Amino acid sequence: MELLRSNFDDEPQARSAGLLVARILVGIDPKATTKNVNNRDLIWMTGTVIPGLEFYLRKNNDYNVEAERIYEELKSHKLSPKKYEQLVLALIGDPAPAWRCTAYLAIEAKPEKVFVKELARGLTTEVQLGLERRETRPLWRWLAAVDRLLDKHRRLFSTDFPGNLRRAAGTLRGRSDVDPGGECKSYIARILDKFEPTSPLRSMRK
Repeated sequence: MELLRSNFDDEPQARSAGLLVARILVGIDPKATTKNVNNRDLIWMTGTVIPGLEFYLRKNNDYNVEAERIYEELKSHKLSPKKYEQLVLALIGDPAPAWRCTAYLAIEAKPEKVFVKELARGLTTEVQLGLERRETRPLWRWLAAVDRLLDKHRRLFSTDFPGNLRRAAGTLRGRSDVDPGGECKSYIARILDKFEPTSPLRSMRK
């Protein structure tokens, strides 16, 4: 707690950060924590990264600027691969959209194969959030993370994955009030295109 107090302006901020740290630790293997995640890494995550993503989800305009800032923060911060993996996997299934978006941006910044399986499981969660709250920024961030992983590890995605994406796109098309600009629907189409086998005729059309 003394370390938290030294990094935040007042006691309420320190307590709030402490609660965030505790939530992250719930998702981390306790045996690995002492070796792989130190206090300052956790404070960086709860004091800089996650609040930035919460702000990203609250903004009505220019919110991508905030996402780009956090992306650069994640990309440049010096964490060992094991530390990075532990933190991402602790955040990726969290009920809070900002925490999941943190994981998605972290995967964009460092698209390692260990994240493929857990990331693929998030589609239903983000589509459901879009349907219930008409908020598709987490879905967009999820799609961007998938896109980055596909570029490096396409063979690791299950054979069911494209079908799941097609069904999600169909669900979104049935709701004109969700993703009204069609950004997520278009992104899904581009991702599905990557699963199509390249044929000589298709190559000639490009």
